[in-house]
Amino acid sequence: GGNASNQGGAGSVYVRRNADSFGTLVFDGNGSGNGWAVLGLPGTNYFAVADAVVVRGSRALVQTEHAGLTLDLQQSLTVQQSGYLVINGVLSMQGSGVLTVASGGRLDVNGSVVLGVPLALTNGGLWQVNGSVTSTVPVTVDGSTLAADYLGAPAVSVVSTGLVTCLASSASQMHKLELNVAGAVTVDGSSRIDVSGLGYLAGYTRSNVTGGASSRLNGGSYGGLGGIYGSSGSVNAVYGDYRDAAEWGSGGGIDTYNNYAAGPGGGRIQLVAGSLQLDGQVLANGNNASGGAG
Repeated sequence: GGNASNQGGAGSVYVRRNADSFGTLVFDGNGSGNGWAVLGLPGTNYFAVADAVVVRGSRALVQTEHAGLTLDLQQSLTVQQSGYLVINGVLSMQGSGVLTVASGGRLDVNGSVVLGVPLALTNGGLWQVNGSVTSTVPVTVDGSTLAADYLGAPAVSVVSTGLVTCLASSASQMHKLELNVAGAVTVDGSSRIDVSGLGYLAGYTRSNVTGGASSRLNGGSYGGLGGIYGSSGSVNAVYGDYRDAAEWGSGGGIDTYNNYAAGPGGGRIQLVAGSLQLDGQVLANGNNASGGAG
């Protein structure tokens, strides 16, 4: 419910045949309304759903009832047709079914994910995890994007313009991409693992501080010295260890006098795998802007 200025969330319907052991809870946002629907109940930190859940349609905006909720989905979860589901807590899927994020669907998890069912991340789906993903089954990113701080799985395949990355860093929180794969990581020729521009912001350097950062359009340093733009300003000092590349790249120097922007530094990747078949790209470049590069 609602009015023209404060519309309600997408409606839901529960469907179950008499002969079936479980049904399907559908949030359908193909009609009107632009408010948020909720999944879960107040007053509890754990909510189990014994039925399949579908979030579909561009006006299907669904979020967990409150932050810190553990959502235990025991059948399939499907987010598709530009539907959007936000889970502000732990997502556990260790029963039956499939996790599907497809056709422009978006799934955000602000917490950890424990995955024991197949993943169908395909056709422009977006899955973002502000935390870790631990999967007991192989993970395939097919023409879609997976962003997470940590991905642990028996095998990972990135195919058909797929992208594996992490969330963007900020002045208060840094994000990295850590892959821990027991078997093979496969990246086809059209796909990439890419954290370019996800390092320290422009004007920031090691330890995420502004002190000692590059200035006046000079490039940001990490393992090598940043590019020098001119005689004014400074370039931040080189840092890091090539044997243990456990840092982020520094951002380029901001020119506040002329109001020129600069680019953020390259992000941080740690990749441990049984084997790597790389026909695509693994990237951690700094970004260019109207001024200095990261």
